[in-house]
Amino acid sequence: MTAQTAPSTTPIPTPQSRKANIALWTLQIITAGMFLMGAVIKLTASAGSVESFDQIGFGGWFLYFIGAAELAGGIGLLVPRLTGLAALSLTALMIGAVITEVVVFGGGMVIAPIVALACVATIAWGRRQSTAALVQLLRERG
Repeated sequence: MTAQTAPSTTPIPTPQSRKANIALWTLQIITAGMFLMGAVIKLTASAGSVESFDQIGFGGWFLYFIGAAELAGGIGLLVPRLTGLAALSLTALMIGAVITEVVVFGGGMVIAPIVALACVATIAWGRRQSTAALVQLLRERG
């Protein structure tokens, strides 16, 4: 008698989904690099960052908070189980950055946070199943 195996719940990758996965990973790596570089600039308190955050009006603690959030998000984009959650969190961060750029700085440099927002929103959407799986896992363990 042969043992029956349960059918796999993992979908067999099609060429199209494989290409989409490769494209998303490429975008994730590039975007992670962008956020990690931004985090280093903030966490080392570069003169330009300190000046910008002084204009925002929250002081140095906010500079380090945003730097730490970018560091965590950049690392999270590279961890398969965390990619969706990291991208979703960075999406919220970049919405704040776009608003801040327009309201505080007049919007002259708004294109950079908009591009970053588009990247992380695309990743968040593309990895939404990863986020749902993580939420389900946390519910089961909670």
